[in-house]
Amino acid sequence: MQILKNNFTLYSNKIFTVSFANKRTYGNILGPVKDTFQRNNILLKENRSGEFIEVKPCEPQKKYCAEDFFNKLKYENAQCKYIRKNITDYKISQETIDENKEAQQFARQLEKLTVTQQKETVKLYSKQTGFPNLQKVRTNMEQEVVSAIHELAKKENFQVKFIGYDKNCSLGRTLALPGSDIDALYMIIDYKDKPDWFTGAMRWKFKDFVNQRLVNTPAGHLPEVLSMSFIDDGLKLASNAFEENNFSQTELKKFRENLTDSSNDFVKSAEFNIRLAKKLPDDTLTRDKFYKTAMLVELIREGIILENNFSEDFIKKVKDSPLYKYSNIMKMKGFSDKPKRKHLDRLKLTKDFNELDEAEQFEIVKSLIYASLNIFDTKYQNLFNNNNSQGQDEMGNILDMYNMLMH
Repeated sequence: MQILKNNFTLYSNKIFTVSFANKRTYGNILGPVKDTFQRNNILLKENRSGEFIEVKPCEPQKKYCAEDFFNKLKYENAQCKYIRKNITDYKISQETIDENKEAQQFARQLEKLTVTQQKETVKLYSKQTGFPNLQKVRTNMEQEVVSAIHELAKKENFQVKFIGYDKNCSLGRTLALPGSDIDALYMIIDYKDKPDWFTGAMRWKFKDFVNQRLVNTPAGHLPEVLSMSFIDDGLKLASNAFEENNFSQTELKKFRENLTDSSNDFVKSAEFNIRLAKKLPDDTLTRDKFYKTAMLVELIREGIILENNFSEDFIKKVKDSPLYKYSNIMKMKGFSDKPKRKHLDRLKLTKDFNELDEAEQFEIVKSLIYASLNIFDTKYQNLFNNNNSQGQDEMGNILDMYNMLMH
Protein backbone atom coordinates (compact mmCIF):
# COMPACT_ATOMS: atom_id res chain seq x y z
CA MET A 1 0.00 0.00 0.00
CA GLN A 2 1.29 3.45 -0.85
CA ILE A 3 0.18 6.84 0.39
CA LEU A 4 -0.74 9.21 -2.41
CA LYS A 5 1.80 12.00 -2.58
CA ASN A 6 -0.47 14.61 -4.19
CA ASN A 7 -4.05 15.73 -3.82
CA PHE A 8 -4.34 15.93 -7.59
CA THR A 9 -2.67 14.78 -10.81
CA LEU A 10 -1.65 17.45 -13.33
CA TYR A 11 -2.01 16.38 -16.95
CA SER A 12 0.85 17.64 -19.10
CA ASN A 13 -1.33 18.42 -22.12
CA LYS A 14 -1.90 22.13 -22.68
CA ILE A 15 -5.59 23.05 -22.84
CA PHE A 16 -5.19 26.67 -23.93
CA THR A 17 -3.27 29.83 -23.14
CA VAL A 18 -4.92 32.98 -21.87
CA SER A 19 -3.28 36.40 -22.05
CA PHE A 20 -5.53 39.42 -22.04
CA ALA A 21 -3.66 42.67 -21.28
CA ASN A 22 -1.08 40.64 -19.36
CA LYS A 23 -3.77 39.41 -16.95
CA ARG A 24 -3.62 35.68 -16.60
CA THR A 25 -6.40 34.83 -14.20
CA TYR A 26 -9.21 32.31 -14.42
CA GLY A 27 -11.75 35.12 -14.66
CA ASN A 28 -10.41 36.19 -18.05
CA ILE A 29 -11.48 32.94 -19.70
CA LEU A 30 -14.31 33.53 -22.13
CA GLY A 31 -17.71 32.68 -20.66
CA PRO A 32 -18.70 29.89 -23.11
CA VAL A 33 -15.33 28.18 -22.68
CA LYS A 34 -15.50 28.44 -18.90
CA ASP A 35 -19.07 27.08 -18.86
CA THR A 36 -18.03 24.12 -21.00
CA PHE A 37 -15.42 23.06 -18.51
CA GLN A 38 -17.74 23.60 -15.52
CA ARG A 39 -20.53 21.52 -17.07
CA ASN A 40 -18.14 18.64 -17.59
CA ASN A 41 -16.72 18.91 -14.05
CA ILE A 42 -13.24 19.69 -15.36
CA LEU A 43 -11.07 21.66 -12.94
CA LEU A 44 -8.35 23.94 -14.22
CA LYS A 45 -5.08 25.08 -12.69
CA GLU A 46 -3.05 27.99 -14.06
CA ASN A 47 0.70 27.50 -14.33
CA ARG A 48 3.34 30.22 -14.33
CA SER A 49 3.25 30.69 -18.10
CA GLY A 50 -0.46 31.43 -18.06
CA GLU A 51 -1.48 28.02 -19.39
CA PHE A 52 -4.50 26.35 -17.86
CA ILE A 53 -4.11 22.61 -17.44
CA GLU A 54 -6.60 20.01 -16.30
CA VAL A 55 -6.62 18.95 -12.67
CA LYS A 56 -8.06 15.59 -11.72
CA PRO A 57 -8.91 15.16 -8.02
CA CYS A 58 -7.77 11.83 -6.56
CA GLU A 59 -9.83 9.67 -4.27
CA PRO A 60 -8.15 7.52 -1.62
CA GLN A 61 -7.05 4.07 -2.69
CA LYS A 62 -9.46 1.19 -2.23
CA LYS A 63 -7.00 -0.41 0.14
CA TYR A 64 -6.43 2.50 2.47
CA CYS A 65 -3.03 2.82 4.10
CA ALA A 66 -3.77 3.80 7.71
CA GLU A 67 -1.30 1.17 8.91
CA ASP A 68 1.54 2.89 7.05
CA PHE A 69 0.73 6.06 8.99
CA PHE A 70 2.17 4.38 12.09
CA ASN A 71 4.66 1.91 10.64
CA LYS A 72 6.37 4.20 8.14
CA LEU A 73 5.31 7.82 8.57
CA LYS A 74 6.74 8.37 12.02
CA TYR A 75 7.64 12.00 12.22
CA GLU A 76 6.13 15.18 13.64
CA ASN A 77 5.90 18.52 11.86
CA ALA A 78 9.45 18.35 10.52
CA GLN A 79 10.08 21.78 9.06
CA CYS A 80 13.87 21.36 8.77
CA LYS A 81 14.47 22.76 12.24
CA TYR A 82 18.06 22.42 13.38
CA ILE A 83 20.55 23.46 16.03
CA ARG A 84 22.79 26.35 14.95
CA LYS A 85 25.93 25.21 13.17
CA ASN A 86 28.20 26.73 15.80
CA ILE A 87 26.90 24.00 18.14
CA THR A 88 26.41 21.09 15.76
CA ASP A 89 25.81 20.51 12.10
CA TYR A 90 23.06 17.99 12.82
CA LYS A 91 19.83 18.56 10.90
CA ILE A 92 16.59 16.68 10.66
CA SER A 93 17.01 14.34 7.71
CA GLN A 94 15.37 14.94 4.35
CA GLU A 95 13.68 11.57 4.79
CA THR A 96 12.00 12.91 7.93
CA ILE A 97 10.77 15.97 6.07
CA ASP A 98 9.50 13.94 3.11
CA GLU A 99 7.68 11.48 5.32
CA ASN A 100 6.08 14.30 7.26
CA LYS A 101 4.68 15.63 3.99
CA GLU A 102 3.19 12.22 3.29
CA ALA A 103 1.69 12.16 6.77
CA GLN A 104 0.08 15.53 6.09
CA GLN A 105 -1.30 14.06 2.86
CA PHE A 106 -2.72 11.15 4.83
CA ALA A 107 -4.60 13.65 6.99
CA ARG A 108 -6.10 15.37 3.95
CA GLN A 109 -7.35 12.04 2.63
CA LEU A 110 -9.26 11.40 5.85
CA GLU A 111 -11.99 13.73 4.60
CA LYS A 112 -12.66 11.51 1.57
CA LEU A 113 -12.95 8.06 3.10
CA THR A 114 -15.84 5.76 2.43
CA VAL A 115 -17.75 4.28 5.37
CA THR A 116 -15.83 1.02 4.98
CA GLN A 117 -12.50 2.87 4.98
CA GLN A 118 -13.53 4.83 8.07
CA LYS A 119 -14.20 1.59 9.95
CA GLU A 120 -10.85 0.19 8.85
CA THR A 121 -9.05 3.35 9.98
CA VAL A 122 -10.59 3.13 13.47
CA LYS A 123 -9.66 -0.55 13.67
CA LEU A 124 -6.05 0.02 12.64
CA TYR A 125 -5.69 3.07 14.89
CA SER A 126 -6.80 0.98 17.86
CA LYS A 127 -4.42 -1.83 16.90
CA GLN A 128 -1.41 0.46 16.60
CA THR A 129 -2.02 2.71 19.62
CA GLY A 130 -4.22 0.76 22.05
CA PHE A 131 -6.89 3.49 22.02
CA PRO A 132 -9.44 3.69 23.65
CA ASN A 133 -7.74 1.47 26.27
CA LEU A 134 -5.58 4.14 27.93
CA GLN A 135 -3.51 1.59 29.83
CA LYS A 136 -2.46 0.07 26.49
CA VAL A 137 -1.79 3.57 25.15
CA ARG A 138 0.51 4.23 28.10
CA THR A 139 2.34 0.92 27.71
CA ASN A 140 2.88 1.50 24.00
CA MET A 141 4.15 5.04 24.54
CA GLU A 142 6.56 4.07 27.32
CA GLN A 143 7.91 1.14 25.32
CA GLU A 144 8.38 3.40 22.30
CA VAL A 145 10.49 5.87 24.32
CA VAL A 146 12.72 3.17 25.81
CA SER A 147 13.16 1.41 22.47
CA ALA A 148 13.98 4.66 20.65
CA ILE A 149 16.64 5.88 23.10
CA HIS A 150 18.36 2.47 23.12
CA GLU A 151 18.35 2.35 19.32
CA LEU A 152 19.92 5.82 19.31
CA ALA A 153 22.44 4.76 21.99
CA LYS A 154 23.56 1.80 19.89
CA LYS A 155 24.08 4.01 16.85
CA GLU A 156 25.83 6.89 18.67
CA ASN A 157 27.81 4.76 21.16
CA PHE A 158 26.60 5.94 24.57
CA GLN A 159 25.12 4.26 27.64
CA VAL A 160 21.60 4.88 28.93
CA LYS A 161 21.72 5.55 32.68
CA PHE A 162 18.20 6.79 33.41
CA ILE A 163 14.80 7.41 31.78
CA GLY A 164 11.99 9.05 33.75
CA TYR A 165 9.15 11.58 33.55
CA ASP A 166 6.57 13.52 35.57
CA LYS A 167 4.03 11.21 37.21
CA ASN A 168 1.33 13.90 37.11
CA CYS A 169 1.37 14.48 33.35
CA SER A 170 -1.23 12.84 31.11
CA LEU A 171 0.87 9.72 30.58
CA GLY A 172 1.75 9.34 34.26
CA ARG A 173 -1.94 9.47 35.13
CA THR A 174 -2.72 6.91 32.40
CA LEU A 175 -4.78 9.57 30.62
CA ALA A 176 -2.56 10.29 27.62
CA LEU A 177 -3.92 10.17 24.09
CA PRO A 178 -1.80 8.64 21.33
CA GLY A 179 0.62 11.20 19.95
CA SER A 180 0.84 13.16 23.22
CA ASP A 181 4.11 14.64 24.41
CA ILE A 182 5.55 13.64 27.80
CA ASP A 183 6.21 16.24 30.50
CA ALA A 184 9.69 16.32 32.04
CA LEU A 185 10.96 13.38 30.01
CA TYR A 186 14.58 13.04 31.15
CA MET A 187 17.25 10.77 29.73
CA ILE A 188 20.67 10.65 31.40
CA ILE A 189 23.47 9.21 29.32
CA ASP A 190 27.17 8.41 29.78
CA TYR A 191 29.86 8.46 27.10
CA LYS A 192 33.53 9.07 26.32
CA ASP A 193 35.31 11.21 23.75
CA LYS A 194 32.31 13.26 22.61
CA PRO A 195 32.17 17.03 21.88
CA ASP A 196 30.46 19.47 24.26
CA TRP A 197 27.38 19.74 22.06
CA PHE A 198 26.79 15.97 21.95
CA THR A 199 23.85 15.82 24.38
CA GLY A 200 22.13 18.71 22.60
CA ALA A 201 22.42 16.90 19.30
CA MET A 202 20.98 13.73 20.86
CA ARG A 203 17.86 15.67 21.90
CA TRP A 204 17.20 16.37 18.22
CA LYS A 205 18.26 12.99 16.90
CA PHE A 206 15.82 11.33 19.27
CA LYS A 207 13.08 12.78 17.02
CA ASP A 208 14.32 10.56 14.21
CA PHE A 209 14.04 7.39 16.30
CA VAL A 210 10.76 7.72 18.19
CA ASN A 211 7.51 7.10 16.34
CA GLN A 212 5.76 10.43 16.78
CA ARG A 213 2.40 9.03 15.83
CA LEU A 214 2.67 7.47 19.32
CA VAL A 215 4.88 9.92 21.23
CA ASN A 216 5.10 13.53 20.09
CA THR A 217 8.35 15.46 20.65
CA PRO A 218 7.70 18.91 19.18
CA ALA A 219 10.68 21.19 18.63
CA GLY A 220 9.68 23.38 21.57
CA HIS A 221 9.23 20.43 23.90
CA LEU A 222 12.16 18.10 23.27
CA PRO A 223 13.09 15.59 25.99
CA GLU A 224 16.10 16.45 28.13
CA VAL A 225 19.21 14.43 27.32
CA LEU A 226 21.90 15.17 29.91
CA SER A 227 25.31 13.74 30.75
CA MET A 228 26.43 12.29 34.06
CA SER A 229 29.01 15.08 34.42
CA PHE A 230 26.25 17.67 33.96
CA ILE A 231 24.27 16.14 36.84
CA ASP A 232 27.35 15.85 39.07
CA ASP A 233 28.03 19.57 38.55
CA GLY A 234 24.40 20.40 39.33
CA LEU A 235 24.47 18.46 42.60
CA LYS A 236 27.65 20.30 43.66
CA LEU A 237 26.07 23.68 42.85
CA ALA A 238 23.03 22.85 44.98
CA SER A 239 25.10 21.60 47.94
CA ASN A 240 27.33 24.68 47.93
CA ALA A 241 24.35 27.05 47.76
CA PHE A 242 22.62 25.13 50.58
CA GLU A 243 25.63 25.53 52.89
CA GLU A 244 25.83 29.25 52.17
CA ASN A 245 22.17 29.76 53.10
CA ASN A 246 22.55 28.39 56.63
CA PHE A 247 18.81 27.55 56.89
CA SER A 248 17.18 27.24 60.31
CA GLN A 249 15.32 24.10 61.37
CA THR A 250 12.07 26.06 61.18
CA GLU A 251 12.75 26.96 57.56
CA LEU A 252 13.65 23.39 56.65
CA LYS A 253 10.43 22.15 58.24
CA LYS A 254 8.47 24.65 56.15
CA PHE A 255 10.20 23.45 52.98
CA ARG A 256 9.24 19.86 53.80
CA GLU A 257 5.63 20.93 54.31
CA ASN A 258 5.65 22.68 50.95
CA LEU A 259 6.23 19.31 49.28
CA THR A 260 2.55 18.46 49.77
CA ASP A 261 1.19 21.92 48.84
CA SER A 262 -1.69 21.44 46.37
CA SER A 263 -2.22 25.08 45.40
CA ASN A 264 -1.24 26.53 42.03
CA ASP A 265 1.33 28.75 43.77
CA PHE A 266 4.54 27.42 42.28
CA VAL A 267 6.52 30.32 43.72
CA LYS A 268 5.58 29.31 47.26
CA SER A 269 6.26 25.61 46.68
CA ALA A 270 9.66 26.34 45.10
CA GLU A 271 10.78 28.83 47.76
CA PHE A 272 13.64 26.51 48.69
CA ASN A 273 14.92 26.37 45.08
CA ILE A 274 14.57 30.14 44.68
CA ARG A 275 16.60 30.73 47.85
CA LEU A 276 19.35 28.44 46.56
CA ALA A 277 19.33 30.11 43.15
CA LYS A 278 20.19 33.47 44.77
CA LYS A 279 23.50 31.98 45.92
CA LEU A 280 24.46 30.71 42.46
CA PRO A 281 26.85 32.47 40.10
CA ASP A 282 24.86 34.96 38.06
CA ASP A 283 24.94 33.33 34.64
CA THR A 284 22.21 31.52 32.73
CA LEU A 285 24.16 28.33 32.00
CA THR A 286 24.91 27.74 35.67
CA ARG A 287 21.32 28.38 36.72
CA ASP A 288 20.03 26.14 33.94
CA LYS A 289 22.27 23.34 35.22
CA PHE A 290 20.89 23.82 38.72
CA TYR A 291 17.26 23.90 37.49
CA LYS A 292 17.54 20.77 35.35
CA THR A 293 19.38 18.87 38.09
CA ALA A 294 16.65 19.78 40.58
CA MET A 295 14.00 18.41 38.21
CA LEU A 296 15.94 15.17 37.72
CA VAL A 297 16.30 14.69 41.47
CA GLU A 298 12.54 15.08 41.89
CA LEU A 299 11.97 12.45 39.21
CA ILE A 300 14.27 10.06 41.05
CA ARG A 301 12.46 10.85 44.29
CA GLU A 302 8.88 10.32 43.10
CA GLY A 303 8.51 10.32 39.32
CA ILE A 304 7.78 7.56 36.83
CA ILE A 305 11.07 5.71 36.24
CA LEU A 306 11.24 3.64 33.06
CA GLU A 307 14.89 2.67 33.47
CA ASN A 308 17.47 3.22 36.20
CA ASN A 309 21.06 2.09 35.67
CA PHE A 310 22.64 4.47 38.20
CA SER A 311 25.20 3.00 40.55
CA GLU A 312 24.39 2.61 44.25
CA ASP A 313 26.99 5.27 45.07
CA PHE A 314 25.34 7.78 42.75
CA ILE A 315 21.86 7.10 44.16
CA LYS A 316 23.24 7.62 47.68
CA LYS A 317 24.75 10.94 46.56
CA VAL A 318 21.36 12.00 45.18
CA LYS A 319 19.46 11.03 48.34
CA ASP A 320 21.98 12.90 50.49
CA SER A 321 21.49 16.03 48.40
CA PRO A 322 19.36 18.90 49.79
CA LEU A 323 17.50 18.81 46.48
CA TYR A 324 16.19 15.33 47.30
CA LYS A 325 14.99 16.47 50.72
CA TYR A 326 13.45 19.87 49.91
CA SER A 327 13.30 20.62 46.18
CA ASN A 328 9.76 21.07 44.85
CA ILE A 329 9.84 22.56 41.37
CA MET A 330 7.38 20.11 39.84
CA LYS A 331 5.03 19.77 42.84
CA MET A 332 4.58 16.07 42.16
CA LYS A 333 3.32 15.27 45.66
CA GLY A 334 1.00 18.24 45.85
CA PHE A 335 -0.56 17.63 42.45
CA SER A 336 -1.00 13.86 42.78
CA ASP A 337 -4.76 14.14 43.37
CA LYS A 338 -5.38 17.16 41.16
CA PRO A 339 -6.12 16.12 37.56
CA LYS A 340 -6.68 18.73 34.89
CA ARG A 341 -10.07 19.30 33.30
CA LYS A 342 -8.91 17.76 30.01
CA HIS A 343 -7.92 14.57 31.86
CA LEU A 344 -11.47 14.13 33.17
CA ASP A 345 -12.91 14.74 29.69
CA ARG A 346 -10.56 12.14 28.22
CA LEU A 347 -11.51 9.58 30.85
CA LYS A 348 -15.21 9.98 30.07
CA LEU A 349 -14.63 9.85 26.32
CA THR A 350 -12.63 6.66 26.39
CA LYS A 351 -15.06 4.91 28.73
CA ASP A 352 -17.95 5.72 26.39
CA PHE A 353 -16.07 5.23 23.10
CA ASN A 354 -17.19 1.67 22.33
CA GLU A 355 -20.82 2.67 22.90
CA LEU A 356 -20.72 5.43 20.27
CA ASP A 357 -21.88 4.90 16.70
CA GLU A 358 -19.21 4.16 14.11
CA ALA A 359 -19.40 7.59 12.48
CA GLU A 360 -18.68 9.33 15.80
CA GLN A 361 -15.84 6.92 16.56
CA PHE A 362 -14.21 7.85 13.28
CA GLU A 363 -14.61 11.58 13.96
CA ILE A 364 -12.81 11.13 17.28
CA VAL A 365 -9.99 9.09 15.76
CA LYS A 366 -9.66 11.63 12.94
CA SER A 367 -9.30 14.41 15.52
CA LEU A 368 -6.60 12.46 17.37
CA ILE A 369 -4.69 11.89 14.14
CA TYR A 370 -4.96 15.60 13.34
CA ALA A 371 -3.68 16.47 16.82
CA SER A 372 -0.61 14.27 16.33
CA LEU A 373 0.15 16.47 13.30
CA ASN A 374 -0.51 19.67 15.27
CA ILE A 375 -3.85 20.16 13.51
CA PHE A 376 -6.57 20.66 16.10
CA ASP A 377 -10.27 20.02 15.56
CA THR A 378 -12.29 22.51 17.60
CA LYS A 379 -15.07 19.99 18.20
CA TYR A 380 -12.75 18.05 20.52
CA GLN A 381 -10.53 20.91 21.64
CA ASN A 382 -11.39 20.15 25.28
CA LEU A 383 -9.27 17.00 25.02
CA PHE A 384 -6.09 18.95 24.31
CA ASN A 385 -6.08 22.34 26.05
CA ASN A 386 -4.87 23.17 29.57
CA ASN A 387 -7.60 25.66 30.48
CA ASN A 388 -10.27 25.26 33.11
CA SER A 389 -13.96 26.04 32.58
CA GLN A 390 -13.25 29.79 33.00
CA GLY A 391 -10.56 29.68 30.33
CA GLN A 392 -7.73 30.17 32.81
CA ASP A 393 -4.50 28.26 32.52
CA GLU A 394 -4.50 25.50 35.12
CA MET A 395 -0.73 25.60 35.53
CA GLY A 396 -0.79 28.69 37.75
CA ASN A 397 2.27 30.94 38.02
CA ILE A 398 4.96 28.40 37.12
CA LEU A 399 6.59 30.87 34.71
CA ASP A 400 7.02 33.40 37.51
CA MET A 401 8.82 30.77 39.54
CA TYR A 402 11.04 29.84 36.61
CA ASN A 403 11.98 33.49 36.02
CA MET A 404 12.94 33.89 39.67
CA LEU A 405 15.25 30.90 39.37
CA MET A 406 16.87 32.02 36.15
CA HIS A 407 17.28 35.76 36.75
